Formats: sequence, structure tokens, C-alpha cells
Amino acid sequence: MYCGFIKTANVLRLLAIFALFSSWFSVAQAHSPHDVIDVVEISPTFEVDQTLFIVISDRIYRSHDGGYSWKELTNGLDTRSLYTDIALPSDFHESGNIFLATDGDGILRSQDAGDSWTRIDAGLDSLEVNAIETYPQFSAKSVLLAALSRGGLYKSDDAGDTWKEVIAANSVITAIAFHADEGRVVAYAGDTQGNIYASSDDGDTWNETGTITGAGAISALAFPPPGGASSHFMVGTEKLGLFEARDDGRKITPVNLDAAGQPIESIAFSPDYNNDQAVFVTTWEDALYVSNDGGRTWDKHGHKLTTDKQADEDLYRSPNFRDIRVSGNFADDRTLFVGGFDGLFKSTDGGENFIQLETLPVGMIRRLAVSENSNNTLSIIVSTYGGGVYFSDDDGKTWLIENKGVQLLRPGGITFSPSYKSDNTILAATRGYFLRSTDGGKTWHSVKLAPMSTWQNQAYRYLRKIGVPKSWINDLLVYADKSTPMATVIAVSPDFDSDKTLYFGTRWHGIYKSTDGGKKIEAIWADRDNQLPVSDLVLSNGFHSDGTLFAAFRAGGVFRSVDGGDSWKPVNSGLQFLDLWKSGIKHQLALYDLSLAISPDYTNDKTIFLGSSEGLYKSIDGGDSWAQKGVLDAQKRDNIIGLGISPGYKTDGTLLVSIRGKGLFLSNDRGQSFSSIAHDLARNNHSIELIEFSPRFPVDRTILVASDEQVFLTTDSGETWERLSRPVRYEDTRDILRYTGNWQVIDGDEHSAQSVTRSSTKGDKVSLDFIGTGITFLGPRSDDLGIASIELDGIHKGNIDQFSNQDETATKLFSVQGLALEKHTITVTVTGESNQNSRGVAVDIDAFDVATK
Repeated sequence: MYCGFIKTANVLRLLAIFALFSSWFSVAQAHSPHDVIDVVEISPTFEVDQTLFIVISDRIYRSHDGGYSWKELTNGLDTRSLYTDIALPSDFHESGNIFLATDGDGILRSQDAGDSWTRIDAGLDSLEVNAIETYPQFSAKSVLLAALSRGGLYKSDDAGDTWKEVIAANSVITAIAFHADEGRVVAYAGDTQGNIYASSDDGDTWNETGTITGAGAISALAFPPPGGASSHFMVGTEKLGLFEARDDGRKITPVNLDAAGQPIESIAFSPDYNNDQAVFVTTWEDALYVSNDGGRTWDKHGHKLTTDKQADEDLYRSPNFRDIRVSGNFADDRTLFVGGFDGLFKSTDGGENFIQLETLPVGMIRRLAVSENSNNTLSIIVSTYGGGVYFSDDDGKTWLIENKGVQLLRPGGITFSPSYKSDNTILAATRGYFLRSTDGGKTWHSVKLAPMSTWQNQAYRYLRKIGVPKSWINDLLVYADKSTPMATVIAVSPDFDSDKTLYFGTRWHGIYKSTDGGKKIEAIWADRDNQLPVSDLVLSNGFHSDGTLFAAFRAGGVFRSVDGGDSWKPVNSGLQFLDLWKSGIKHQLALYDLSLAISPDYTNDKTIFLGSSEGLYKSIDGGDSWAQKGVLDAQKRDNIIGLGISPGYKTDGTLLVSIRGKGLFLSNDRGQSFSSIAHDLARNNHSIELIEFSPRFPVDRTILVASDEQVFLTTDSGETWERLSRPVRYEDTRDILRYTGNWQVIDGDEHSAQSVTRSSTKGDKVSLDFIGTGITFLGPRSDDLGIASIELDGIHKGNIDQFSNQDETATKLFSVQGLALEKHTITVTVTGESNQNSRGVAVDIDAFDVATK
């Protein structure tokens, strides 16, 4: 790694992450479309390969186009802990070596730029690693240093194959770095007590060279590039700000950064420092400090670097800004990146101005549903992280995006009616609303959800116990809880066409029920003592007669009701891992989710499967007892992230599971044995989390699966797979759209996602950077709208007249296809002109649809 880039240890960061996630709140839901960026690392030859990596919680992403598009890396990452650090050696471009530190799974190495991973932790006394650093000339010496979260520094001389302790565990190392200059390589480390250590023999022996009293932890170490006359380096601290160090850290003086004693999060020297004297610093609260005179004076930069108030709340207490990374060709491209609580930011002018990059894509898939339709083809629903809901009625060949009228951008649950072929009904639930469509998703009816408070829940259960009718209880209990229910999963009675019964689970407010198809919703039960999210709901095929349904709570286990949800009992015998979960720090939400798959013949076989990060479990007595089933792991600790069961399970015994980092596994004998399938999906880093069998699977052998990024279809039980291409919609209020000027959001049910963004000021612009082969601009037409100018990649493509005598909504105003699959920019500008018959000159932006093939 180029020595000007620092590698900051993560002890303090982990404490903040623990605070974030122990609250059982998914931070991802707060950032649209971004997430908290824990680590940023840039290729040493970024100017050539445009490659960088980011960590978001327990996931690592790679970009090959400077951060405009991202690919999650999963192949071989069968991990259960957070990722804490990334190290790219100086020969990364040639060797493809990359190292990943985790807080519980040790260290992993990739030798193909992240396409696949293996564990390398032989000799480590703990698998909780908070930082890792590579030798400056890694191709000559394969030396690594790794700091353990519980204390101690370890060294490897063989690229991570073996490790030995070089600093004892009584020192908790919080920052490590190498510095190479004039043929001399020195390793440095800092600890939680403000001590600085140096090693002149590649990390074998260490001397304490200096201490910054009262500074708390050393949070960052950074060095100027080789070849200059200066021998100083920069030290960041937890409590006392920034310092300059000389003589291997023996002489330390404070630097007047004027950051009010904020923790220093990251430091970087310009690769052209010997000419430009530029140094960059991020702090806990402030975006970016820049010095152009070697650290003597500082200016605060960072136009468009944003924060989120959640970072400052006592519940989270997380840095607003974290890693800063600078392009090796900074003298020419002026490029740097800053990661933070509110996302990833990029500057191409040396830090004067930033744009926010889309790290979690708007089309990120959250739910998948499949049904047969009246055309005897498959209808497919894909709901996304922030782009709404996508429909296909022709086996996924073509897709329709219908966000008009209802805020459906992030539904927590969505499914077809069991009788969709005849009733055309789709059911969904989102934050605060239940949604129902009876025309295949073209229009929606919404019902506001009323949360049930703790005292109401207790009163409800008591009154039901003594026989008070439900209608009376609902009249007596006025739902007063001010928090808004957020749906997580939805389940529908197999006899929905006759009983109109459905259920859905929520994040904090338990389970809701409707017996009239969703016109009226009531909260029926919540495990309010624990306040755990509902991660899954399934109903018996004989629900009409046996009233049986199961609910899985995140980290809370499985509950069963045999009276339609009026009463519940835990059914967790054999799920011993639940006790371990309760005693641990629950900082990683997905690790504690449970998924359920119920036999289509449950009434007779009483079979139900449970998937968890601790393995696959099966019950053949309706949940009274569970037995663990090994899929791949001899110890049966398969990290199950996807689970699906064949509608013909009674005769074909087919079950499909997805194991994190390992791929898909198929069983045709009711879970007794499994075979690996879909090897190309795993090799190409498609981590499957959603599995849906065709309702006609015994005949058509069709299964649909989805990763966060793509939907795949097989028509031969998994032997071959086809990717289903679909467009991606960017609504007018997405953060990634860059508005300049006097734009206003105008609400209206007739618009996609209920709004357009409008300006009447000549010269006002909106731009969207996108990766795709085509783009379509959608907006309204009416008698008071004007003319917009369209540019694509800086070339004028014409003017768009939004005038019409009749109102038109979500109209295709401009479209171009057949572009190269690379980064493009579309810009819409208000001309201030209009059709002679128009009453105004305003331009309205509704949405942009990007083609992805």
C-alpha cells in the first residue's frame, strides 16, 4: 500500500457500531439510498483501474468505475461478524491480493481482487481483528501486521498464512502504519493509552518512542510520500486532536486544527505532497480539513458533504465522517473519497466540492413473489430498497414500474393473492400503511396502520381471555402509540378468496390481522416485553380448519398459534442457539434473523423448516421439537440466508437453501441430503437471499431466486440459470439526483411516488449519473408547463415541451437506448421558455428509468 494512505484501527469504531446495532434498529433504513460507510480503501493504482472497496457492516463492495456502480463480494465469505478493515498491498493491480479483517471471523485473503476468499488466521490468539496493514513493497516482502480488538499486535511474513505475536495483549493497538523513505522502512503503532511504538526490523521488535498524555487512543497515523526533505508525520488522537511527530515519535507537538478537540478519524497526505504540501483530515463532527502548507494552517472544506442527525443521538453515537482516501494520481485527477455515516462522497477538485455516491443501489431487491396469472404465464413482483415495485406478467421478459399514487418505494412485505389468476389482487405493507391492489398493481388502496401500545396489548389479551368480543375491544382501545408501525413480512390465508384473511409482521409492533382483505386492520399480538422484529410468518395449508400459523421473531425464536392468532406459545425446543444469542451483543441484525418454510402438506406431515445463521432445522411435529440438519458444514453451523420449499413437497421432497458465501444447495429427500447447484451464481458473487418456487414447479421445474442485485430464473430445477434484466427507477426525490437552483417538491397522488420536483427559474438544472445502456425521463404534461433542455454526456439532445391541453402524468418525455454499459450523465435544464399556448414555463421532474442491459 502507498505509505501516504493511513490505516486506522477500529476499536473506537466498533464501540460505535455496537451502540448502533445493539438497539435492534437497522441503520440502513435511515439512509436513502446510502448506508453507513465503515471502511474505504482505494487501489494503489486507482488512476489505472478505478478500483475502490467499501465496507458496510458485514458486507464488502467493490467498484471498478470510480464509485459509480458497486458489486457485493460474497464468494467464500461465510462469515458471521462485522468487517473492520481492508488492506490492499502495493502490488494489488498485478497480484489481486486483498486482505479483510473481521470482528469474529479472523482475517480473510483474496488473490483475485475480491472474487473469492479464504481464511488465513493460523497463529492468531483471537479472531477479533480491528486493523490490518501491508508492507510498502509487498511483492518483495509479504509482511502483514494485524491488531486484535482485545489487545496485541501480530505479524505475518508469508502473506497471512501464519502469524506470531509481536506486541503483547496488554496493549490494545488502535492504529498501525508503515513508512518507507530513503531505503528505510519503519513500522508504527499507537494504542488506547496514547503510546506510540516504532519498529525498524519489519515489525519483529518494538520500542515505545512517545506518549501523548491525556489524548486517549491514537486514532490515526499518516506519513508523507517518500522523496521529500521532511521527516515529520501526523498523529490523530481520540481526545486532543491532531499532532505532528518527528524523530520516530519522540518529539510530538500539537497542530492547531481548530476542531474543538474532536476525535480525529482519518488523515491522508497528498501523493504529490512534495510539491503541493497538501494534508487532509476528517474529524468526528466535521467533514474535511485541508492544509496546503504541510499542516501549519487549515481550511474547512466539503461542499455537499452531508450529515445525519442520527449519528449524534445518544442511541447511536457514531462518527459523522470516517475514512479519507486520495487518488495516487491526485496531481492530475484531484480525486478523493470520504466515507461517513451518511454515505460515500467523492470530490474531483481536491475536496472543494463533493457528490454523494450511491452505495446501496436504488434497485436493491428486498422482496420477491411469484404467481400464475390468467395468461398461464408467471407473474413476478420485485420490491426494492428505494425504487418501488416492479411487475412482470410474462415470466420476467418485460417489466412494468407502477409507483403512481402510493409511496411504495420500500415495502416491507408484498405478495400475490393465492387466487391472483382470477382476482388480480396484490397485497403489500409498508411504513404506516397496508396496501391493496385489485388490478395487478396499477392502482392501490391504502389503509393506515394503528399501532398498539404496551398497555393496550396487555388489555387486549386480558379482555380476549375473559371472552370480550373483538369488536368491543377495538371500540374500547384507542390506539395512542405515536410510533409508526413498519411492516417486515406478509402472509396470506390459502383460502383468501373466501376468508379474506391475511397477516403481517412489523419491526416493533408485533403482528397485524385482517379478515376482510385488508380493508380493516387490527393489531393482534406483540412480544412487547422484548420488542423484537417479526422476521417471518407462515400459515398452515389447512389454516381454514386448524387456524395454525407460525411467527419467527429476530433473536426471539418461533411462536405458534392454533387459533388464528388469538393466542401464542413459544416452540423452541432444540433451538439451543437462542440462549447464546440472548447473552451476546446483538450488533449485527441479519445474524439473528430466522426464516421459515412450511410444508404445503403441513396438515398431514406437520413439517416446518427453520433457517438461521446457526444452521438448518426441521420439525415434523408442528414445532414442538426441532432437529438440526447439516447441509455443508460438518458441525452443522451452515449460515442459512435463504430458504424455499417446493409446492409439490409431498411427492418430490424438494427443498432449496442458500448458505452465505457458499451458494445454493438442493435437497430432493426432505432435507436429509443436499447437493450444490448454481455454481456460476456463487462464483460470480451472487449471494441468494430470496427463493420462490413456481406454483407449477412439479410440472414446469421453475424456481426464481434473487440476490440484492439480480433476479435469476431456472426452468430445469437449478441446472441452468437465466438473469432477468429489469429497469431501475430513480424517483425525483432520490439523493443521487443533483438539483441546482430553486426547485420545489410538489405532492400529488397522480405522480410516481406521489411527487414531482418543479422549477420555473431559467438555468436551473438536475443531473443524474447512471450506469446503464439507456435512460428514460418521465414527467407530466399540462397547460401550465414549459420547455426543458436535455443533455446526455454533455451533448445537447434537444428540447422537451411539457405543454398539453390535457393533463398527462408519468409520461415518457425523452428516451435513448443502445448506450455503452458505462457511466453516463443526463442533465435537464429549465429554459425559461414555453409553448405559446402554455400558461407557465415550469419544468417538472417525476422520475428517470435506467436500462441495465
